[in-house]
Amino acid sequence: MGNLKKGTAVEEKVVFTGNQQDFEKFRTWFHNEMDEKDRQWITLAAQAIAKVFQDIVAERTAKNTTTPMQTDLHKFSDRRIKIVQEAIRQYGAPVTLDLALVKNKKDVIGSAWAEADKLKITEDHLKTWHDNIDQSYIVKANRAVLKILHNAIYPTGKANTKANQRLQHIVDTAEIRKFISGENTGDEDEWKTNLWQVPAVQVWSNLLFKIRQRPGRPPARCYHEWQNSDLLRRRRENRNYGLDYLQKFQRGACFLELLSGQRSTGYDPKPCG
Repeated sequence: MGNLKKGTAVEEKVVFTGNQQDFEKFRTWFHNEMDEKDRQWITLAAQAIAKVFQDIVAERTAKNTTTPMQTDLHKFSDRRIKIVQEAIRQYGAPVTLDLALVKNKKDVIGSAWAEADKLKITEDHLKTWHDNIDQSYIVKANRAVLKILHNAIYPTGKANTKANQRLQHIVDTAEIRKFISGENTGDEDEWKTNLWQVPAVQVWSNLLFKIRQRPGRPPARCYHEWQNSDLLRRRRENRNYGLDYLQKFQRGACFLELLSGQRSTGYDPKPCG
């Protein structure tokens, strides 16, 4: 599934098996890589979201809530999204992004990146430049990070395992592959002020939460995985089996009543199923 060439030093650095015991080493490498590329805003925003997820788990535990937890931010209520936004702000992700954007604009435009008169353009024209350069930077960073995570978990030439298959609904979806290939969704202009919408932030926050939420135990199940799990399938089968067994039991009870003379042959069969 991955795109890295087999045997390269890069592949050896970033491969993650999907097993919990290997995650901390990969997480450390990944965060260092983001620091070097001025993409700390992605890891900071993701850590903030993962912390919100953990707080929700604690809240649900206190209320003895047993239904699967929703980790799709697009399905969060407005109240939850405000909590997420505030957490991202407290972690310093927006400020870190702003600094990265300033550095990028200097690299693209030059030292006069904020001076329209020196560039011999209007202020409106300069603002358009800045907006386009900022959006391009964020989109490229998102694509690069998604590619790193995807190729790390699904490297070329290696068969899938149960461990990395458990992460497929997070890292290897059709939507993620579209982003990696360079397709846009049309809402990229909102990412700068809504970092929780950046797919790379969502993917890394879900990995942090899923793998690290319960140390020493199997990774937490998200709503999507639970919906497609063998456990839910067995529950459905057992429920259907139970209904079928009840109907057979009712018919059998009616038959015994007929034999004993407690019920006439002209009885309404509806109560017997």
